[in-house]
Amino acid sequence: MECRIGWLTRIARRSWWLVSGPVGPFAVATVVVLSFALGQPERLMLPYRPEVGAHFACKLLRVLDGDTLDLDCPGGWTRVRLWGMDAPEQGQQPWGRQARQTLVALLQQPQVRLKVRDRDRYDRTVAQVFSPAGDVGLAMLRAGAASLRTRYVRDPVYRQAVAEARAGRLGIWSVPGWHQRPWVWRRYNPRERRAGAARRRTGRG
Repeated sequence: MECRIGWLTRIARRSWWLVSGPVGPFAVATVVVLSFALGQPERLMLPYRPEVGAHFACKLLRVLDGDTLDLDCPGGWTRVRLWGMDAPEQGQQPWGRQARQTLVALLQQPQVRLKVRDRDRYDRTVAQVFSPAGDVGLAMLRAGAASLRTRYVRDPVYRQAVAEARAGRLGIWSVPGWHQRPWVWRRYNPRERRAGAARRRTGRG
């Protein structure tokens, strides 16, 4: 039974994007019925979309890449994109792998707090994530593991963190290249951009 429940949960999470599509009502009904039938709480199977401005504690489920997480929150599981920063993609090696490793190292304790900022084009929750040690996104910038999206973020603390990482030639700032501007790299690599979008939908990092 536990094996069946685990399998169903993985399938539901990898198909969460269907909920917002034309077959959404049928997908929701199917998951709810199966969750009751198998004794699995539906809160861990259906995606939770918290309101902008909400604050609450969550538990880390897994790190998908350098700026995307799956969390178990009071309303259910949610996919979170770290606010204000942009880490190299998995197709930008070794930078994408290093960014993910840095994020994993910053989240050694599973308990985090969320401050919801927005939703992105992939229907992910965009939020600041705080570990017991502080702002995780800010720590990524200080480590040189990600770039700042200056178009969206004007926080002087974030800008100073990037300036110091660049001055110290840390992480992505050690060698010039498109890994320093992953949003531009995605624009000129549409195939990789589509592959990244698919990984975000299915949860395959």
